[in-house]
Amino acid sequence: MLACAQPLGLCAPFGIALCSGAGSDAGGLCCLFGTMLGYLLSRGIDGGLRYCAASLLAFSAAFIFRDTPAVERKWFLPSATAVITLLCGVLSFFEGKSPLRTALCLLTELALSAVGSHLFALLRKSEAALTESESRARSFGWLLLYAGGIMALCRLTFFGGFTPGHIPAVLTVLLFAQAGGSVKGCVAGVIMGLCTLRPAELSLSCALGGLMAGLAPEEKRAPTALLFSLGFLAPLLPAWTGELWTLSELALALLGFFCLPKKLLRKLTERLSPRMAEGSEELRRSYAALHIAELAGTLGELYESVSRQTQRPEEDDIATVYDRAAECVCATCLRKELCWHTEYLHMLSLLNDATELVRRRGKLSLQELPERFRESCVHPEAFLQAVNGELRAVSYRRQLRARLEENRTAAYGLFRILSRVLEEQSRSQEEGQKDTALEQRLSRFLHANGMDCRVSAFRDSNGRLRILLEGENISLLREREAYTEELSRAAGLPLSRTGGERDSLRRMELSESEALQATVAIAAAKKQGESVSGDRGTWFRTERGQLCLLLSDGMGSGEEAAREAVATVRALEELLRSGVAAEEALELVNGLMLLKNGDSWAYATVDLVTVDLFSGECLFYKYGAAPSYVRCGGEVKRVRGVALAAGILSGENEKRELPSAKLRSGDILLVCSDGVASEQSDGWLRQRLAAFAGAEPKQLARELLDEATQQYGRCDDMTVLALRLDAREA
Repeated sequence: MLACAQPLGLCAPFGIALCSGAGSDAGGLCCLFGTMLGYLLSRGIDGGLRYCAASLLAFSAAFIFRDTPAVERKWFLPSATAVITLLCGVLSFFEGKSPLRTALCLLTELALSAVGSHLFALLRKSEAALTESESRARSFGWLLLYAGGIMALCRLTFFGGFTPGHIPAVLTVLLFAQAGGSVKGCVAGVIMGLCTLRPAELSLSCALGGLMAGLAPEEKRAPTALLFSLGFLAPLLPAWTGELWTLSELALALLGFFCLPKKLLRKLTERLSPRMAEGSEELRRSYAALHIAELAGTLGELYESVSRQTQRPEEDDIATVYDRAAECVCATCLRKELCWHTEYLHMLSLLNDATELVRRRGKLSLQELPERFRESCVHPEAFLQAVNGELRAVSYRRQLRARLEENRTAAYGLFRILSRVLEEQSRSQEEGQKDTALEQRLSRFLHANGMDCRVSAFRDSNGRLRILLEGENISLLREREAYTEELSRAAGLPLSRTGGERDSLRRMELSESEALQATVAIAAAKKQGESVSGDRGTWFRTERGQLCLLLSDGMGSGEEAAREAVATVRALEELLRSGVAAEEALELVNGLMLLKNGDSWAYATVDLVTVDLFSGECLFYKYGAAPSYVRCGGEVKRVRGVALAAGILSGENEKRELPSAKLRSGDILLVCSDGVASEQSDGWLRQRLAAFAGAEPKQLARELLDEATQQYGRCDDMTVLALRLDAREA
């Protein structure tokens, strides 16, 4: 059939292109025989001989080079087909036709045979093995194949003018107009019009008909057919000669359009104009809602452990102290009326003489009371004891007010931090960039493997690619042994599962794999004589592609210190896993510890190191923690911090520049508690790290812990976290 297709009536290159791209197997051989037969039947012996020769040579080239690397190159087969077409087409100059027309025909054949060879070769490949550009080109291959079939059918005429090939051409324009609107309908009309034997007039008619049909409401066949008929017939009426063949072809095409089943018409519409954007946006919104709900749940659990203190502080000026002492001592004295009524101003003047001393020292002795007061008072010792008691109460109330003020400041700080966290979450959703091309590529891969799933692909505010899959057939994907590798090939970049507990039978979440991989080991020993260690160390990977090393040392040792360290590490891990930035997470934990302490005074050091597994950027967050050590190449660097431990700071902390490092493949990072090494005695540790030649962080952590035990004994809890960074294997 393709051998009979003649673009603009000039040439017939599609058969040659088909023989070149059909392959060298049995199917390609069948295409060769069919093409040669089509050329001989449509063009005769004289006209079809050179096309048969070109088809045979194109098939032979594909067969000879089938097992060579050259055939895998995109340009090889199209170039070979163009050369063969040129060599065989030179014979047409000797047929006595116009040289200009012959040259135009030859150039058209060269271009269409080369392009067709490439596109038809893509039709043989599976959908999953295509790249994005090849997948788009493959769609044009189907269009070229369909257009060639229309051209071949349009060469058949019956009853002196009836052309059955016009019917599927008109039907195609109707489907494109209803599925994709006026633009797609107009473009389809131009292409289908060029495929007919009357390209000049039918291209205009089909284009105008498709343009008007696209204005009809969706899934309304009658308005679509009516508008198309008006647009199709309008250019034909001025030159109408009374022939009814065009009307009959239009009527049959409209009849076929109305006879198509609704289910088939809907599938064709979705195929021609896929509606993935709406579904992907819904997935993206649900993804954002899910993450914000997780964050809200984590913060709610943290706030449940915090109690609010709302008692108002009492007044504690010196006059109140004297009044309360007088109520206790002078209430039963016989001189009460004389001292506090008749001589009130005199008594007040005597007490004011001692006020400055009271403010400065916070207590009084009997000798420090004015002599006139001691002579006039019946019970000076009892009054002095009552005053000192009230002064102690004032001191306690001031301490309580200071603690309440500290708690209030911490609580206000929590609301400020929470506001920043929610703003960051909102901004991250707004800045996400949708990747429509990747969505379509993955959708084609899943559809080709019998899985009807919705796909959403976008990049978050950190630039990391995230992919969400949802559908009833997700279980079929999980049943495939290497489905992550298959999805990675379809996406064109390495992917890994990151959904965790959010994944379900109908849902799967994937992310772009990091360029670096880390191996982490931990070694720990408790203080001699203690049942548990007051240190707590852990590591985990967040959805941002960060590896977090976390170490906390509770105040003192034993079970109380262990509880503080465990609570600190658990709270930080939950916040960091929920997507909270490290700075906000540390401020939240510090404020919560201040609120939780109450009347007691407890704190814990925090040593947090975040490693970006995409770039190797490393940031150190140290709250009262011991130094860390980085070996980059052969050089060992010490990293120290200056902030106080968590649970001591209050209010808005001064922003300091964070220590940082750039890690590469083969570099090693150490995070240690103060029981292993201090800044004053870490020479042995730096030497051991510089001389370490092994590849296992576990060995290094164990060696350092053993050496620290020999150096200091087990006079404190000791913990070592060792990390080695390597490039991820492709």
